[in-house]
Amino acid sequence: MGDIILQIDGLSKNYGNLKAVNNLNLVIEKGNVYGILGPNGSGKTTTLGMILDVINPSSGEYTWFETAPFENHRKRIGAILEHPIFYPELSAYRNLEIACAIKGISIERIDAVLERVDLLERKKSKFKTYSLGMKQRLALASALLADPEILVLDEPTNGLDPQGISQMRSLIMGIAAEGKTIIISSHLLDEIQKTCTHVAILKNGMLLKSGAIGDLINTPTQYILKADDISALKKIMEDCDFVNGITETEKGLTIACDPDITGSQLNAYVVEKGLYLSGLSKFKVSLEEEFLNIVNN
Repeated sequence: MGDIILQIDGLSKNYGNLKAVNNLNLVIEKGNVYGILGPNGSGKTTTLGMILDVINPSSGEYTWFETAPFENHRKRIGAILEHPIFYPELSAYRNLEIACAIKGISIERIDAVLERVDLLERKKSKFKTYSLGMKQRLALASALLADPEILVLDEPTNGLDPQGISQMRSLIMGIAAEGKTIIISSHLLDEIQKTCTHVAILKNGMLLKSGAIGDLINTPTQYILKADDISALKKIMEDCDFVNGITETEKGLTIACDPDITGSQLNAYVVEKGLYLSGLSKFKVSLEEEFLNIVNN
């Protein structure tokens, strides 16, 4: 196990009879890009609010950097929680100056963070003139002002168009490549799969499953095969040592193989048995399909 950045033990938040978060346990290590995934109302924002000391837990505890939370921890954590708030009549630069004053840090990094999020040329523009994507990028710039070790981002691509989502994804991945630990909440499965190394799936405030994305999607490698004689193909596959499962569908023969088997090896094996494939395509279960399997069971 690497350095533990955040450990959550039995964290719960109740609003009357509603259990917004119910006995949550998580460990996030240094360098993880950790996705907190779940439908609306699953407890994602409440969880982030508790670990950022914005919401008081009903029970349980958490530690940052393997010690109890204290004031200095906040300087090591940059966060975007829900909707970023800036002064609409002020420029981006002036808004970040105010953020620096609130955080008690120097203004010397403002140009650098604006350049990092591709807003340097618009630093004198009023915030109200910014598109939604630019506003989200300015919020990210604000979170980066103190050069934090950790970024906590609540739905950073929410409401963005495809171009805005792509820009934010590239920024997040670039920041992660610098060695920072990132915690992201989202209901967008595709973005979590493209961006994150680890994921925790929540539903109704409860943790359903967590771990590395590669481990979470642990279905075997599958191929869809087609041939003029599907019965002969099925017999060949049934006698094959590296095939672990066979399903016949309208699309062809879906086979589950050992993970190290390539399409070329599979095709060569069939040819060796005297049959030629008319189609071969690789199929792997997506995070979306795995997510639906988990939350619906």
